[in-house]
Amino acid sequence: MTLYEDDGSSPAYQQGAFRRTKIDVRRAATGYLVSIGAPEGNYNPGARKFSFAIKSSAIPRVVTATDEGKARTIEIR
Repeated sequence: MTLYEDDGSSPAYQQGAFRRTKIDVRRAATGYLVSIGAPEGNYNPGARKFSFAIKSSAIPRVVTATDEGKARTIEIR
């Protein structure tokens, strides 16, 4: 999946003020691996966090990860 962002209130995206971040989730032996790609584009939304709702495990929960602006993989157990 690709997360698309812009300021939501101006046509600045037409001049390239947007950001795309690829996110991939796959099942692993011990849980899930979440791969967050490096963002593309020059829109900067500021500090924020991603929250992932795990609904298919025995104990549903929400896992939050800080957006560091670079590619990384998070293991969720």
